[in-house]
Amino acid sequence: MTDHDQSFTEAQREGLYRAIFERRDVRSQFRPDAIPDEVLGRNSIVEMDLFSTCLAVQNLWLAARAENIGVGWVSILSQERLAEILQLPEHVYPLAYLCLGYVSEFLEQPELQAKGWRSRLPLDELVHGNQWAEPLANEALMSRLKKG
Repeated sequence: MTDHDQSFTEAQREGLYRAIFERRDVRSQFRPDAIPDEVLGRNSIVEMDLFSTCLAVQNLWLAARAENIGVGWVSILSQERLAEILQLPEHVYPLAYLCLGYVSEFLEQPELQAKGWRSRLPLDELVHGNQWAEPLANEALMSRLKKG
């Protein structure tokens, strides 16, 4: 096992311990059976309800951060294993398993980047103009995005 693997394994164990034993967890679920047949937006994009739920998670995350509360998305278990552990009914899809709580510090950069596991992708590769791979024509906007 490499140092990287060992470090990640330790982070997994710590995250699971906190999620299970400290009980600072939030579960966001998606129930396709609870959605009526005719839902605005879902008729043309079937996954729209999943997208909306993800945006709700993001809003929770931003609101928590504004209140100096840390949020971590537990992503070390497959959806199937998580559903098994939580004993979810078959029709419930565990979209997000989050840990919330006060933290000792907020890192200057994402932990994966700080530990050298993954670098940030260049913004130019992530933001497109009117078509895929077309540069953003508004240079002032791109400059503001790069400043954060």
